Amino acid sequence: MSSTSVLSSASNATINVFDTVSNTATAATKLINGISTGADMFERMMNDMDQRHAMRSKLDHADYERELLSSYAEKISSRESAYQRRMADDPIFAKLFAENYAELKTLLNPVVSE
Repeated sequence: MSSTSVLSSASNATINVFDTVSNTATAATKLINGISTGADMFERMMNDMDQRHAMRSKLDHADYERELLSSYAEKISSRESAYQRRMADDPIFAKLFAENYAELKTLLNPVVSE
């Protein structure tokens, strides 16, 4: 084997090593870019989900408040309507109801004297 062929082989080997290093660096760069792109996509997805949750929460709160108010208004109205009908039909019940209501209200809200 001549010295020229040895040098040529060494040169080719060196070039192959550099090509391998270059290809590995390119692959590593692509991998890092892919991971970075994936992380960006994940962040955008999480931000979108957070914004949607905030909007849904605001609407759920408004709906819950309306439902709660309607429910209690209906409950109180039904009860008071029944009392009004019974008091209209039974004057003794009406008198006792008014007296007991006033007495119980005083027990719950006593007058504080200074």
